[in-house]
Amino acid sequence: MMNIFRSTVFLTIIVSIGFVSPMKSAAQAGSRYDETIDAWRIKRLAELKAENGWLNLAGLYWLEPGKNTMGQSPKNDFVCELPNMPVTAGFFTLKKGKVYWNSAGGVEVKMLDKPVKKAIIFENGRPVPVLNMGSFRWNIIRRDDKLGVRLRDLNHPGMKAFDKLPYFPTDTTWRLDAKFVAGNNDSVMISNMIGQTHAQHSPGKLYFKVGDKEYSLDALESGKEDLFIIFADHTNGNETYASGRYLYVPKADADGMIELDFNKAINPPCVFTPFATCPIPPRQNRLPFAVSAGEKMIEKK
Repeated sequence: MMNIFRSTVFLTIIVSIGFVSPMKSAAQAGSRYDETIDAWRIKRLAELKAENGWLNLAGLYWLEPGKNTMGQSPKNDFVCELPNMPVTAGFFTLKKGKVYWNSAGGVEVKMLDKPVKKAIIFENGRPVPVLNMGSFRWNIIRRDDKLGVRLRDLNHPGMKAFDKLPYFPTDTTWRLDAKFVAGNNDSVMISNMIGQTHAQHSPGKLYFKVGDKEYSLDALESGKEDLFIIFADHTNGNETYASGRYLYVPKADADGMIELDFNKAINPPCVFTPFATCPIPPRQNRLPFAVSAGEKMIEKK
């Protein structure tokens, strides 16, 4: 009789505290993680389609000293065969490290929502507001000793070309713990898609294990909160982009630990546009195995 009483009390306690089996708890945790990744993927696509995203790039033109005209006419230095682009929108002048813009007659170009006929749009690397003309936006970018005009079209067909991105199935085995080891003002030689190579500051390395082996990746700075990883693996050229992928990770916690989640690996901008100058993985960031997680190569239409 006492045993029956004890069993009844035990079952009552279990019901009252909402007992959940370990298997069910793990399943719920996995479901929550899947939801987190799904939300991250939605945000990723929205960023690509944003005004400062990669899908609306319509041109990249490298400036020569002196006058550089831009417009739809083939007589221009920068030929933009785009709907609604004027025959000549105006011209850039590169002189002693400064870039000036002059609007053509009858063409309204705005800066900070005000019409502008002539303005300095680059000076000593100092960022300036983007110029706009209808659906077009442009600004100056610098790549080492080269200055270029980055042109955007908010009505670019690429904006409608993507409603989703291809991914490997979400896999928590690629959600790894990494130990961050700070460097001593180290630099990493980084090359880009236009053939330039230069040193970039690396705050340190991330050490992590796959199976029973330890590997490392050199990190680059990316703002106050994140580190930027450029890596290659054995999926490149087959399931993923041939020139590697990128990964942003939060900076280390108080114990020097970082979550290295390859489910958030992304394609470089060069996958989406020919008008980007993507950095490629340094030799030491080429992993000797396949990372079957994150963004896959898009199918060309």
